[in-house]
Amino acid sequence: MKKTPPAKAPNRTQAAVQHLHDMAREAGAGAKLPTFNELMQQIGVSKATLSAAFAQLEKARVLQRKHGVGIFVCESIHHTSFAIIFDPRFFRVKGASPYWHLVWNALSDVAQSRTVVRNDSFAFHLAPLEGTANAPLSNDLYDAVIAGRIDGVLAVGLSEEADDFLCQHDIPFVTHAGSGSWQVNIDGVGWVRRATEYLIEKGCHQLAILNPSDVVRGSVGNAAGAIHSLHVFLDVLLTHGLREHIELIKDGALNLAFAGQQLSDTHQGQGYEAAMSIFGNKKASSRTALLYAMI
Repeated sequence: MKKTPPAKAPNRTQAAVQHLHDMAREAGAGAKLPTFNELMQQIGVSKATLSAAFAQLEKARVLQRKHGVGIFVCESIHHTSFAIIFDPRFFRVKGASPYWHLVWNALSDVAQSRTVVRNDSFAFHLAPLEGTANAPLSNDLYDAVIAGRIDGVLAVGLSEEADDFLCQHDIPFVTHAGSGSWQVNIDGVGWVRRATEYLIEKGCHQLAILNPSDVVRGSVGNAAGAIHSLHVFLDVLLTHGLREHIELIKDGALNLAFAGQQLSDTHQGQGYEAAMSIFGNKKASSRTALLYAMI
């Protein structure tokens, strides 16, 4: 696992920012903090360092200095700030699945709703492309994490470097299609079972299955998951007394293609090829169905 670049280690100002942020949260909204000179002594930093830390925290609406009165914790201290990170490859790669746009739109809708109802704030960020940046996150998000302005992260396609960085800074995060201890995953195998049973219940007695290759990560996909889903598919057919048709199995992860066809390099292309292989044939039965599985 790659580690966060040493040059990006927290400096004195960033350490002071974190210390003051923790102090403000513990004190609570509206609380009065010790004087500037007292804070210098407590934290053990210079006047210039503390001034720089205050500038960041005032900009983040954590602290407020009232001249002649004192230093106070802003009322917005318990305001929760979330970052949503997306791997840009899910959008930029030729033939990428429209699923990722649906995920983006769904998260955007939830973010807007929670902003209104709970006064939370959400900011969307694209992760740096591999090999194009020295930091595991975009510059503005990296600085926000260091400054203690991020309370949590939702990530789609999080890299191991970003995972490591967020763990170092104790930022709770949940990921989908990426690295992380807490992940939200699609039960693809369960979906294959339910979808196969549903099609059989609807009278389809000849079923085809397509598991497309992974066009985003440049690999053929999850072979272990593909094998499991194929076993489930065949098991459901057997349970209902139906036989499998090997010519109707197309799997990018296992390099199985209809009639030995070359796999397309896009999800849309693979779906079109599969459909035409079945329904473009005049002999196709009206009880034939295609199950599109993504494992």
